Parts: sequence; C-alpha cells; structure tokens
Amino acid sequence: MGYSVVIRRWLWCCAFAWSFYTSSALAWSLGNVLMTGISAGVEFTDNMAVGQRLAHTHCQKQFFWHQWNCPTEEFLKRNHQPGPATREAAVVDALTAGAIAYSLTRNCSSGQIAGCTCQTRPTRRADDWQWGGCSDNVEFGVRMSQQFLDHVPLNMPLHRALLRLHNNQAGRELVRRSTRRLCKCHGVSGSCSMETCWTQIADFTITAERVRRRYRKAKRLTLGSDGNDVSPTASVSFEGVRVTDLTYMDDSPDFCRTVAPNGDIGTRGRECSRATGPGVTHAERRSCKNLCRRCGRRVKRQVTEVKTSCNCKFHWCCQVTCDTCTQKSYKYTCR
Repeated sequence: MGYSVVIRRWLWCCAFAWSFYTSSALAWSLGNVLMTGISAGVEFTDNMAVGQRLAHTHCQKQFFWHQWNCPTEEFLKRNHQPGPATREAAVVDALTAGAIAYSLTRNCSSGQIAGCTCQTRPTRRADDWQWGGCSDNVEFGVRMSQQFLDHVPLNMPLHRALLRLHNNQAGRELVRRSTRRLCKCHGVSGSCSMETCWTQIADFTITAERVRRRYRKAKRLTLGSDGNDVSPTASVSFEGVRVTDLTYMDDSPDFCRTVAPNGDIGTRGRECSRATGPGVTHAERRSCKNLCRRCGRRVKRQVTEVKTSCNCKFHWCCQVTCDTCTQKSYKYTCR
C-alpha cells in the first residue's frame, strides 16, 4: 500500500475525530490522561514552550535573508487565529511539531522527564558491535508531540486541518530521520575489538535546514469536486505526496508590500548583504536583489568607522603598546 493511500486514510480518520477533538482545552485534558498528576502536566507544558521557542529561533535563522523571515506573530497566532494554508504556514506547522518532538526526546534522554527512559533496543550483536548506552527515545517525543499538537481550532476549515496534520507529521518525521548511530570503542590499548552503539537525534539545525529546502518544493494541493472548503465532506487529494513533503493550498501574500504589526511596510529597512566567499550562502549573496531590487527598493549603503587596537608589541618588562587602527564597516539596507 503506497504512502498516499495510507496518509489519506490516516488523515480522514483524524478528520472524523476532529468533530470531537476541536479545542486546545480538550486536547490538553486528553493528553493529561497519559500523565501522572499536576507536576507532570507542568513538566510537559515547559517542554512545549521550549520547543516552540526553538522552532521560532531556527526559523528566523534559516529564513533571515528571505522576504518572509518568520515574524513572531506567525507563531503566536498559530492556534488562535489560523490563517490561509500557505507555504509559510506549512513551515510554521512543521517546525513547531518537529521542535517539540525534538525537545521532548532530548529531555527524556537526559532524565529531565519523570517516568521516561531511553529508547529500548532489541538484543542485537554484530561481529564487531552491539547495542548499548542510552539511545534517544525519539518515538516518545514524536508520540507526545502528536498528543499535544494534532488538534485544530474550532474556526479552522477542514481542508486546512488536514494540511496541518500532514505538515505536523512531516516535521516530526524529519526529526525521526535525523537519528544517527554513534559508537564507542572497547578493547586492549584502544584496539577497538568491540563497539557499543546507540542512536542519537542530530541537532535541530539539521531538521530546520531540511524544512527550509522543502519550502520552495512544497506540494500544492486542491479540493475535491465539491469545491467547498468548509464542507464536512470536502476532500483533499494527497496523491504523490511523500511523508516529508510540505503541503499548501493558498497563494502567499506579497511580502514586498505586506504591512507588519510594527508599521513597517514589506522589506523596507531590511538589511541585506554583499558578502562573498566560500562561507556565504546563496540566499545571503542574493539578498540585496531579493529583498530590495525585486521589491522596487534601492539599496542604501551606510559606512561607519570602527577603531581597534592593532600592531600590539610586548616590551620587557612589563608593558604592551598598540597602534590605533581604523576600519570601515559597511551596512546595506532597503530604502
């Protein structure tokens, strides 16, 4: 059975449960069935908050040189004022679900969550290695992320709910696929005649980068034949969509002209870069063109002089003398 068939069945099961599982308060009460008292609830709430901050921080790092740069309000309104099903909404959903799964997994392995243990591993021994150590319990993190996040607000259209469920799962799956096997050698005089191995999820930067790469390649889906986005029977085809693909249905706004809550219009005042070299990303190299010129704005250059100590010499004993050097610093912004 192909992934598209499986995911459609899974999403429609979620859609059926949606009518009974429609508020954050109810989702929280159901989640607490698996907990043990108030202290456990507070513990998991803290992990949720840490995961959400982690998602926002990494989103801003990944999209720093893009026209859409993960504004804070996009994350704050996620559960209260759900907007259109755009590419950007897919990124917010995937990163939030993935970051919460990541945070719960790492804190579980470090012993910060009561009653949570390392990932159990089958007894397995190869010719030169065996399972051991404390493997990250990624399945625990994924499961609890689902428990907390796979619900939808009352005012969210069904097709938007289906896309959110899929994008949530995409973020969690990317975290699961970031696991890697680590090993420690044993043997006389470091001969490494035997290795003990365990699994560990990679730093969340890896997952955030993979989400960014899937942003431009997100799959646009369409409604079924009824065309009614609020109908309980509205269908969405996930044909050809992989589990890690981001999905959307609505066009993104013009970020050159979008008015931000602080009053700024689009990319006006945004900083761009003219840096070059092997360590400069493609997005940074093209940032002035993407943020300024494509939006009909000119690039403004500001020059500042920075004085630093240089050519320092040590004189016996015991004095250091330095020259004062002046360096020019350039800053580019969109006018």
